[in-house]
Amino acid sequence: MRNALIIFLVFAAAAAAQIKIAVNATTIESAPIFLAERMPGVEIVPVPNGRVAMEQLLHGNVDAATGSETQMLLNSIAEPGIRIILTLAEAHYRIIARQSAGIHRIEDLRGKKVAATVNTSSQYFLREMLRKAGMLLDTDIHFVNLEGPDMPAALKRGDVDAVAIWEPHAQNALEALGSDAVDLQNASVYRERFNLNTTTKVLRNPDKRRALVEFLRAVLRASDLARRQPVQARML
Repeated sequence: MRNALIIFLVFAAAAAAQIKIAVNATTIESAPIFLAERMPGVEIVPVPNGRVAMEQLLHGNVDAATGSETQMLLNSIAEPGIRIILTLAEAHYRIIARQSAGIHRIEDLRGKKVAATVNTSSQYFLREMLRKAGMLLDTDIHFVNLEGPDMPAALKRGDVDAVAIWEPHAQNALEALGSDAVDLQNASVYRERFNLNTTTKVLRNPDKRRALVEFLRAVLRASDLARRQPVQARML
């Protein structure tokens, strides 16, 4: 009887420690999460973008979520208890444009159709790149709202003249255009910090906090592997 009770308590504790993590499955910054060893009590929930990931966190459907600092700041208005617990990557953004549209520098974007994803770091990056060149997002270009995965094809078709986005969509756009592509970037304008976020409510739960700590250790090990053995990491 005593052994049965112990087994029951162990399984009950494992169930209580169950955590769900919403992860943007369309960006390479999420790689350390997917490379991390799978642990009992941790469920990865792939989602199409950082906005959905953070929505899942705010609604209490998951216990942690990936996203840029832009998403953390925007959502902190509705949920001041959001906390960054790990920076997964620091990334540079790029504007990929069609030379055949007469674009060779940022100033050439004036009057052109330029795509970014509204209410994301993509839009912020584009706004700051334009401001650096003395232009405004609202008046000096024709802004087109597109999701990252849709940008390379839209650029190749000529639906837009340029896209401002994170990886791998920038590289995919560059490859889609081939010799017609121009790569415009300025790391001093904006560098994204892609984070793993949770809430104070989750952190106050000792079982969930313990599970998160253990998972973070696994993510750090995966990040170290990717740095030391990139070829092996890409094969996982």
